[in-house]
Amino acid sequence: MEAYSAYSNPKGFIYQNKDKKNRLMRIDELHKFSDGTLNDVRTTLNDHLKGIRMKYLPQTIWRQSNRDKAAAMIQAIDKQLKTRRIIRSLEKFVGRRPYKEQQIKLNKETFETFKEEKKKETKDKLAEALAQLKEKPLTPHSA
Repeated sequence: MEAYSAYSNPKGFIYQNKDKKNRLMRIDELHKFSDGTLNDVRTTLNDHLKGIRMKYLPQTIWRQSNRDKAAAMIQAIDKQLKTRRIIRSLEKFVGRRPYKEQQIKLNKETFETFKEEKKKETKDKLAEALAQLKEKPLTPHSA
């Protein structure tokens, strides 16, 4: 198959990698490709779709169905790239601290310690309140 041609089953495009080898980029497997590869394929498909003549593009004329597939692929690539940008922004905002098993274990231990301390404080307060009640029993208010 020729580079940058639509492939119908599974839905995708044949693209040419840096080694000039033809590869299949499936629309449902865009997450496997780097940002650079996605941008290159997106740019090429967009150029082809707009009719821009480039030396690296084959001079074939696309059918309307191929144009529709290219537009769908460009939209899917844009969505994938946007999702990655959002994830990177969130990682920067959070401080890129992925939780590892040790951190999770430490958090559980900290929570358990906190929970035990709160239980002890509650028991102590209840015991104190009971002691006060024994010393001074409640009397009904006189009207």
